[in-house]
Amino acid sequence: MVVPAYRQGPFIEAYLRRLHAVLDQLTSGSFELIVVVDGFLDNTLERATAIALPHTTVTGYATNVGKGHAVRYGMQLASGSYVGFIDAGIPLVVLGRSLDKAQASIDAGRQLAAVLNAQAPKDTTATPGLIDTWVDSMFISM
Repeated sequence: MVVPAYRQGPFIEAYLRRLHAVLDQLTSGSFELIVVVDGFLDNTLERATAIALPHTTVTGYATNVGKGHAVRYGMQLASGSYVGFIDAGIPLVVLGRSLDKAQASIDAGRQLAAVLNAQAPKDTTATPGLIDTWVDSMFISM
């Protein structure tokens, strides 16, 4: 799982610990977590590196060049058969549902495309549960 992170210093440690625990439970320890710090603008790199979680690589680059680059950068480092990404800070409640849907599609022999974003489209009003619904609706199996 690739985690693009931009200016997440105050939150990154707790988030990565929770994400690691969720992935460990969902995959029985068969995962890799690749944190890509998109620009060394705060202490995100230092804080993410300091927790030294198993199955986790923390990397990045000095200049902020955007989430898309961070995701591609992380995917190039991934060694697993399946690679996904989740923005640092996105509510983890959506991860389990998305991975369940991904596994069902993989088991059915389909190729996958998934779009996960921490923000709803600009033309919607954020209400409790809306982001979860929107993210679920953006999961597409082909």
